[in-house]
Amino acid sequence: MNLETAALAFSALLLKILPLYALMVAGFFFGRINPAGLQSLARLQIYLVIPVFFLLSLPNLGLTGRDFLLPLVCFLMAACVAVLVFWLTRPRWNDKTPFMLTYACSGGNVGYYGIPVALAVLPPKSSALFITAVVGVMAFGDTVGYYLMARGRLTVQQGLIRALRLPIFWGMAAGLILGAVGYRLPALAAGITRDFQGCFSLLGAILVGASLAQLKTVHLDRRLLGAALAGKFLLWPAVAGAIIAVDYFWVQMLPPASYIALFLVSLVPLPGNLVAYAADLGVHEDVAGGLVFASTLVALIVIPLALAFTL
Repeated sequence: MNLETAALAFSALLLKILPLYALMVAGFFFGRINPAGLQSLARLQIYLVIPVFFLLSLPNLGLTGRDFLLPLVCFLMAACVAVLVFWLTRPRWNDKTPFMLTYACSGGNVGYYGIPVALAVLPPKSSALFITAVVGVMAFGDTVGYYLMARGRLTVQQGLIRALRLPIFWGMAAGLILGAVGYRLPALAAGITRDFQGCFSLLGAILVGASLAQLKTVHLDRRLLGAALAGKFLLWPAVAGAIIAVDYFWVQMLPPASYIALFLVSLVPLPGNLVAYAADLGVHEDVAGGLVFASTLVALIVIPLALAFTL
């Protein structure tokens, strides 16, 4: 691919992503004007829209046996990133910082941010595989990831119980099981599925902006920022690229259409929950918001730039 073709592809992808950022800006102003409404929107998304979205979407994605390996692969990818980030940052910080960076870099905003972007820029088959893959990242972040950040305040068992209480995982599990046994929702459900996909994208983008609006101050620690961005946008893609290369040249267990989905998983910004978890656990709560904000801006350039050379 020459530079002119890449530039055209970058522009086309950027134009697809910009409307989502416009919704984030709208969500930011909504959060400033009506901060009390953020909790209601978040509950609507968590307890209704996301579970129903996965329940309706997963059975009709036409997934095959190999496709169901993606959640496990993404869980292992997140675990690899977590180990590497902790190993690299532990010698530099002697406090709780390595645990926060481990959680931040091993996860990602795959739900509110990643799925709307995937639906906007990926081919239908790859976006379907992305939706399947994020199950593994979300499962890791809400169990092992949170446990690592809490470091002693929560056992792995408690983290698992906490995650299983969320309707989102029951919606994911039900959708995956229905898809695995070959059940397909009736044609009448197609319209409802599209409505929930649109609702998911709309509310997801608005909630990203509204959550950023809740930040009282945005403090950027250059050393922390550099470590977080390097872990998210360099280490994660490197791990994803290595796994894709191993599968392509030797293992050949994953469907080829999943490669771009796995690559996009590695490029999403830091998880939005980082702010809430940092405040709850007292781990650099003054800079967590700045890290999320900065990574969301960086993703606007990194994602279309990376995909321009791969799609």
